[in-house]
Amino acid sequence: MKNGHLNICLKQSEDFLSVRKGLRDIKSQVLRTGLAIQDFQSIELVLAEVLNNIVEHGDIPYNPSDVQLTWELYDNQFCAMIIDPGVAYNPNITSTLNSEDIGSLLNELPEGGFGWSLVVALCSAIKYERFDQRNVLNLKIPLHS
Repeated sequence: MKNGHLNICLKQSEDFLSVRKGLRDIKSQVLRTGLAIQDFQSIELVLAEVLNNIVEHGDIPYNPSDVQLTWELYDNQFCAMIIDPGVAYNPNITSTLNSEDIGSLLNELPEGGFGWSLVVALCSAIKYERFDQRNVLNLKIPLHS
């Protein structure tokens, strides 16, 4: 399998345990493809930051609520689409910056902005849309092995 889908059911607000279980499940799916663990470490870091941000800041409007994660290994990249029912947000604050800009911006960001800068640094592409009262985030993470 070179692609997969996962629903993470958030049973309560700030349901970090469901995120942790979802990350274990996605790790199992992806590593069954033969992907090197070194490549998965970047994937795991990006997904953990994004999913934890959804849980912590998404103000999910009802419980239980599903966060959908669809992924594919394609053209030496991990491509993911994450859909959640949380409040709209603007991930473009740092996603248009180059690595030098990110370095200087890190000195100005509060602690809470550091994780998103890591996501931007590890992804080759980030696209955000708001569709039908849902956030749709597409990410591409380059693979190195």
